[in-house]
Amino acid sequence: MRRQLQIIILLMIVTLVAACGINNNDTESIENNASAQEVENDTNNLNDENKEVSEKSKEPTNDKDILTEKTGEKQSNKNLSGMKVHFIDVGQADAALIQYDDRAILIDSGNWNGNQTVNYLNDLGVKKLDLIVGSHPHADHIGQIDKVINEVEVDEVWMSGGTTTSRVFQRVLKAIDQNDIGYDEPRAGDSFQIGDLKIHILSPTSITGNLNDDSIVMKLTYGEISFLFTGDAETPAENKMVSSGQNLDSTILKVGHHGSDTSSTQAFVDKVDPKIAIISVAAKSKYNHPSKSVVDRFNQRGTDLYATKIHGTIVVSTDGSSYDISTNKSGKVAAGDAGKNKDKKPTSSLNSKKPKKENKLKDSSNSHCIDINNASETELQGIKYIGEATAPKVVAARPFNSVDELTKVSGIADKKIIEIKEEGIACVK
Repeated sequence: MRRQLQIIILLMIVTLVAACGINNNDTESIENNASAQEVENDTNNLNDENKEVSEKSKEPTNDKDILTEKTGEKQSNKNLSGMKVHFIDVGQADAALIQYDDRAILIDSGNWNGNQTVNYLNDLGVKKLDLIVGSHPHADHIGQIDKVINEVEVDEVWMSGGTTTSRVFQRVLKAIDQNDIGYDEPRAGDSFQIGDLKIHILSPTSITGNLNDDSIVMKLTYGEISFLFTGDAETPAENKMVSSGQNLDSTILKVGHHGSDTSSTQAFVDKVDPKIAIISVAAKSKYNHPSKSVVDRFNQRGTDLYATKIHGTIVVSTDGSSYDISTNKSGKVAAGDAGKNKDKKPTSSLNSKKPKKENKLKDSSNSHCIDINNASETELQGIKYIGEATAPKVVAARPFNSVDELTKVSGIADKKIIEIKEEGIACVK
């Protein structure tokens, strides 16, 4: 500041002398010219110093071992070594692995009753994950996080902040705590940079209690290529993001809620404007995912549509400027299971006088499910909304003809039945 003041005073003196038209001899003229030159040099030096400070403030923080706030500077693609995003085939569930440089990030982990994600990481030789994101605490998204934590080194875990009484959720929290792993619950507006990858959190702004709608929605940007992961965010969350003014435009969209018509509204899809849409869904989806309306919406836009039920594990490779897609299998994505055109939803027992045989068969389609007629109280707690207090009530109310009949248990209402069936864990064998 003192140096700046001196320069300003000197400039005023030179200006005043010039204005008064003082005639000086050649020696004085040379001295004045030298003084003016000194002022110019000092000013240039000061500008150079300020420029140097400004440039240093723009340099990305060395975040080799930590997650850092995003700088906001446009990233050059010249030094990018390449990134792969693996949309792992985990059936009626979600799991995606991002690899670049020596970094690795896992977004969701598949269902609780499988080991596909752990096996996939082992096959690729992944020994360390910088970050695991559990988009929301449903078992088909966080189901294998505890297994992953026990298998590889994990630096940090992000969760939505939503809670559930399921044993799966409790196991995940216990694994995080026992392994002393960093934990965060990011919110809309948060930005981070992990190496060359920039992460923007688009949702939720706060927790509403609707686990699907409270999913962590995040945009990942690598050079000029971006990926939008939506968890199971539904129409209310999508509408909020659309009206928020946030930049949703993304190259590749992981389609929300396994292609259900509860998500992928026209306004949201228009705002994202994806070139590629990828659906993580089972080959025999009990909910007939993906919905016909969703498939039609992407087809009408000319968006290239992929689904794990058709293509198996889908791998997107990018250098930050372009991308390539490789799959295990080929085929065209069609609506529903075996070409069915209706996105059927679980039916409450209140809507029919007696359980239908087709409901019973649908309940028992998963050979690894928890049989509510024979499971122990401890095993029953692996089902959404069945905790320590509710499990004995379930045992007392046996036998059940279908999962729908859990409404006979105090505390399990129709809306909870829908979410229990959507979780895909409870069954009647």
